[in-house]
Amino acid sequence: MQTLCETIMAIVQAKHRAHQNSLLMEEKGLCIQAEQNLKNEKLELALHRRLANIEAHQTAFKESQNRKYREIIAKLLREEYLQKEKVKRLTLTSGENENYKCPQSLENNFSVETEQNDENDAEYEKYLSQSYDSVSGLLDSFSKQQNIVTEDNVNQAICSFGML
Repeated sequence: MQTLCETIMAIVQAKHRAHQNSLLMEEKGLCIQAEQNLKNEKLELALHRRLANIEAHQTAFKESQNRKYREIIAKLLREEYLQKEKVKRLTLTSGENENYKCPQSLENNFSVETEQNDENDAEYEKYLSQSYDSVSGLLDSFSKQQNIVTEDNVNQAICSFGML
C-alpha cells in the first residue's frame, strides 16, 4: 500500500513538474514578446492578460495538488484507523475467550463486527476529522515554506502527526 501511494505521489509530482515547466516556458516567451513589442499597446495588454491567466492557473493548480495530497493523507489515516480498530477487536475477542484457538465462525464474527462498526462509525468520523485537521494544518505549515506541497512535506507532516 505504501509503495502504491509513493508511486501515485511520484506520478503527480512528475505531472506537476512538466506542467510547471511548460507554463514557465510560455511565461518567459510572453515576457520576451512583450519587451519586443512595447509600442503596440493592444498586444501588450493581451500579453499581460495571458500572464495573469497563467498565474491564476498556477495558483489553482497548486491548490488542486494540495487537495489531492490531503485526500491521500485522509485515505491513509482512514486505513490506519481501521487497522487499529481491527487489531483492537481481535485482541478483545482473543482476550475474552480463554480457549480461543481460531475465529469461531464467520457468521458470529460478522454479526459482532457489524454491531461494533455501527458503534465505531461515529467515533471514526470524530477521529478522522481531528486527524485530518491536524495533518492538514501540519501540511499547510510545511508547504508554506515552498508555497507548494511536495512529497517531502507530506512525509514530514505524516511523521510529525505520528509523533503527536
